[in-house]
Amino acid sequence: RARRSHHPPRRLEEEEEGKQLGKPKPPKPPPPPQPFELLTDAIKDPGGKGTLPAPAEKERVLRDMARDELVLPERRWPYLSTRAPVQPKAPPPAVAVPPPPTTTSTELRRAALEMDKLKRQIEEERTAQAEARRREEAKEATKKVAGALDL
Repeated sequence: RARRSHHPPRRLEEEEEGKQLGKPKPPKPPPPPQPFELLTDAIKDPGGKGTLPAPAEKERVLRDMARDELVLPERRWPYLSTRAPVQPKAPPPAVAVPPPPTTTSTELRRAALEMDKLKRQIEEERTAQAEARRREEAKEATKKVAGALDL
């Protein structure tokens, strides 16, 4: 028994959509230009008489800006203190740091190092004495051989 679908075949619709996707879209028309207004006329001096600030007002603003640079705190890291110039301070006096306390393990380690040093010195002395004895014996043997050959 065949199953019937209530939906129409989609192949024709898909082909039409594919054809439409392959076509380039027409360009959109540009928006109409809008007029630009420079709003410098809106700036008024304190008296409201002219269109630009008076020289006295400019000087006052510059003085305020200079004062703010010195007095107001800086809000950016790492300058979290005031912007005012800071006089250099003398460094604090140096404090003598006491040596760290000695522990039992430190004392034992020092004693072991001293013992090793003494053992090395004794071994070096024995080696030097043995070398001196060998040289003496070699000299005596050389004398004996030389005396035997001179007969």
